[in-house]
Amino acid sequence: MTEQEPKKLDIDSKDIMGENLEKLKEMFPSVVKDGTVDVEALRNVIGDISEPNQEYYNFMWAGKSEAFKIIKEKTTATLKPLKSDDESVDFENTENIFIEGDNLEVLKILQKTYHNSIKMIYIDPPYNKDKDFVYPDKWSEGLTSYLEYSKLVDEEGNITSSNAEDKSVKAGRKHSRWLTMMYPRLFLARNLLKDDGVIFISIDNDEIKNLKAICDEIYGEENFIEQIIWRKKSGGGQQDDYLVTEHDFILMYAKDKELFSLNEKTLLKTSYGYNKLDEARNKKYKLTKLSKWGSSAHKEDRPTMYFPLKDPDGIDNFPIAPDGRAGRWRFGKQRLYELVDNGFVEWVNNNEEWIPYEKEYEPEDNEHAILKERSILYDLVENTEGSNELTELFKQKDLFDNPKPSDLLFHLALLSTQTDNQDTILDFFAGSGSIFQAIYNLNKYDNGNRKIVAVQIPEHLNKKKKENLKTYNFLTSINKHTNIAEFSKERIRRVGQKIKDEKSDSNVDTGFKVFKLSESNFKQWDDTPKSKAELQLAFEEYKDNVKEGSNQLDMLYEVILAKGLSLNSKVQEIEVGNKKMFRVDSDGVELLACFENEITQSALDEVIELRPIYFICLDSSFKSGSALKTNSVLRFRDADILFETV
Repeated sequence: MTEQEPKKLDIDSKDIMGENLEKLKEMFPSVVKDGTVDVEALRNVIGDISEPNQEYYNFMWAGKSEAFKIIKEKTTATLKPLKSDDESVDFENTENIFIEGDNLEVLKILQKTYHNSIKMIYIDPPYNKDKDFVYPDKWSEGLTSYLEYSKLVDEEGNITSSNAEDKSVKAGRKHSRWLTMMYPRLFLARNLLKDDGVIFISIDNDEIKNLKAICDEIYGEENFIEQIIWRKKSGGGQQDDYLVTEHDFILMYAKDKELFSLNEKTLLKTSYGYNKLDEARNKKYKLTKLSKWGSSAHKEDRPTMYFPLKDPDGIDNFPIAPDGRAGRWRFGKQRLYELVDNGFVEWVNNNEEWIPYEKEYEPEDNEHAILKERSILYDLVENTEGSNELTELFKQKDLFDNPKPSDLLFHLALLSTQTDNQDTILDFFAGSGSIFQAIYNLNKYDNGNRKIVAVQIPEHLNKKKKENLKTYNFLTSINKHTNIAEFSKERIRRVGQKIKDEKSDSNVDTGFKVFKLSESNFKQWDDTPKSKAELQLAFEEYKDNVKEGSNQLDMLYEVILAKGLSLNSKVQEIEVGNKKMFRVDSDGVELLACFENEITQSALDEVIELRPIYFICLDSSFKSGSALKTNSVLRFRDADILFETV
């Protein structure tokens, strides 16, 4: 590009690896040479680096290198807005977004627009059961490619190891496929989190170990917060092989643990019930039994907490449960003996039987108690409630397999997001759309202004599969495409309408903009070698680089994404110099765009008078020759307007 040529707009997705290389070069200029890292120079500036053959801990699987290739590959795909009322709800005003498409491509597209912008991510990815999952990345592999990754066959496909057909290989392939699917998505998701952001990932026993290993690598072991246990069901499960599995896990990582904080619950302590006086300390206190009551109150529940205390008569006193069986103390030995030594245990004789109590002293004035969140969500909500929610909305049962209950997501968002910060929550495995119901209800509960971005692949529902038939028939009955994304959108519409019906004056944003993953609106230059005649033909075809069938609104949103502006930008169609243009306001950044076939001098004069920060138009719109384009570059530069063409 010469100084007389406008800058070409980069419509490709963010170059993640290239940016990392630039950051390294910025810190240590000597280690990056000709676009590659000089390992010897890096060793000189930072000290010892593991030698290639040196043994050290590293989590590996067949296909990990492919996962990094996937991350490195840029995409030219874009998102097209679907503004019609049968797709979006209140498109012009809502700040919630539903994206229909493969989440890998979408996450790449969002790298510019949502970089360092998401407060909370929740995902419920495939649990890697025996049935296939539908995420058609280029890495998707059969046995042949797995064996190649594992070096169990040579380049000609000949088996080089007796292990190639073992059960362990089949199991390894299953885990490898899942890991290679998850790693790029989690890597890209981290870039979207704010520095004080957090990610929650639901998973079960099959992949918890592997998921934690890749999260430790991507987010850092030091940013691990908790492996939450969610009790998802009670009763049933007698078909399980050994123990009845009642729980799933939720892995929780901060982007930066030093900056992240939970919304802790506080409780103002009161003096109610403190009816005894400790004259030595001049403080009121109350008595609380030292024997455990309620659930897990028996000796067999915690055998190490069954031990004797000497009563005032010098006799061993053991804990007794409320039902008269051998019980357990509320504290372990060390803690309980400390209470005794410090005078915080009082014995009460009841019918010639000594019973030990803890002395709890009244709080100081204005003293608050912090109620820490528990790592076991024991009785929060069960999985069946997710199905019950759908039954209530659709008046039909069994329309979706194992939808997450919205109260679970409500609880996680309540812990980690603020009421009035316009926090954005992302779910890129949106499924039935539980995240929308959760955040709509949370905003209704605390009058919050949280925003949602959800992504769901339009996975086709095969009516020949019994589990899909009801959903297929339902979507057919309302004239919708028969895929999961359509079901999600219909659920969101019904949840929003339910909130409006319950409170007509509610200020909760129950709308959502729909975008669909699509090919770029612009032709991409093909760099493959060409003959002189082929090159001439390519130049002729590329003169007008707008693809047939593209419309101006679609082109505008591709430009918005390429510039890293918000999908919630305020867009206004205006006329400038008898040309149709779009004014975009994205958090104070003003962009003017024109996609007319021809741009004129008078239109450009008026653009300069409007003084936007950016002006973007089609390179092919300069029909009157290069003089107008060259002159415009100079005039826009003088006016301090950033001028680009596409």
